[in-house]
Amino acid sequence: NATAAAAAAAASASLAAAAADHAAAAAAPEKESIRLMDALPRLLKEAATEDHMAVITSLTYPYVDFAANTYVNLQHFGIHEHVVFIAEDHEAYRALSKITDRVVLSWSGMDIAEGVPAQYGDKAYGDVTKLRPSYMLASLDAGVHVVWTDVDIFYTQNILDVFRRPAHAGADIVAIDEGRDSGKHLHLCSGLIFVRNNERSRRTMEIWADLVKERADGTNQASYNKALVAAAETDKLTYHVLEELEACSGFNFWSHQRCTQTEAMIFAHNNYISGHGSKLERALCSQMWLLPCGFRGDSESELASSADLRQEAACNEFNSVENKMISRVSAAVARPAECPF
Repeated sequence: NATAAAAAAAASASLAAAAADHAAAAAAPEKESIRLMDALPRLLKEAATEDHMAVITSLTYPYVDFAANTYVNLQHFGIHEHVVFIAEDHEAYRALSKITDRVVLSWSGMDIAEGVPAQYGDKAYGDVTKLRPSYMLASLDAGVHVVWTDVDIFYTQNILDVFRRPAHAGADIVAIDEGRDSGKHLHLCSGLIFVRNNERSRRTMEIWADLVKERADGTNQASYNKALVAAAETDKLTYHVLEELEACSGFNFWSHQRCTQTEAMIFAHNNYISGHGSKLERALCSQMWLLPCGFRGDSESELASSADLRQEAACNEFNSVENKMISRVSAAVARPAECPF
């Protein structure tokens, strides 16, 4: 309709203006090394595995510590070099650039100078998540099979090997369903997605992107579900869903503790809770935090080497819990009895 068209046109104009601003900033002497979104295809090709898989994620500066934690988590499996970060603001870009060269500055033009973390459901959260299908399409343009991960996911298995399993060989997309555990019939979560590079998958991402643009609030989750269902019906898309105790939501891992004693667990998703502080407390208490407390990527010394990232540290809130590297992340992580949740 006319309203939706006007909103889409305004959004396109806003993104174009943001891209122009970013280009101008990159041309300035102090920003001359900034890699913009047009560098994404090149970085993905460089990061891709021999079988053409690459991992992407995006974040704002308040969650740069979670992004660094994800990077070190994946380092256990030797797949950290296959990750490309999309920074939604300059501060996140600067911090992540101290860890890896595989980071680009988004076209989103986010302004989070006050450093306030986005909360689930607020405008900043919506502004970030609604760009996800566009990022997936840009990645498919690079010719890779794309794995999207949220930065609040902690892996206990090599996620790339999971998608290489024969059981998923015929899948265009591998998804996670985090609604079964809360009593919903189907609620596919876009926190982790494997997208095989083919026309069916591309069409699905296009449908998703179109649906997100039609929603005034920019919510991506419902649009993602509708896109997969629609593509399965019209484009013969085949999508698989990881088993409930493989893909452990916050509901199953922390609230009901259903995943802690199973070898099937692939990851724990630190969701079903809102707020940076709450997520950080959970991660610390469950020994899923692999960085020094208070890490913000603000100093070169914090990121001098991967050894520095692995150093032991105790947080004031959880002095009784050792914040250390987990010796065997391939095993499920048990929740300490003294945790307050």
